[in-house]
Amino acid sequence: ILKLVNLLPVEVNAKLDTESLSISGTEVVKTVLTGTPDNKTTKPVESKITVSDIKQIKLPAYSFTVLRVSADKKK
Repeated sequence: ILKLVNLLPVEVNAKLDTESLSISGTEVVKTVLTGTPDNKTTKPVESKITVSDIKQIKLPAYSFTVLRVSADKKK
């Protein structure tokens, strides 16, 4: 599980180095919670993306993003 936070009032382009992670599979479940700091009614939005999509990802303003990836099991 990767957790990303953008506390800025503008969208941020983030680059993630996934080479050192033991990721298996190609699908990532992305959950984003976004809204202004005083927003009390925001709800998380879930979508599916690919592993290659997380190498460069856009983080909306005032957002918390959770990326769920499958990891290789260590022997």
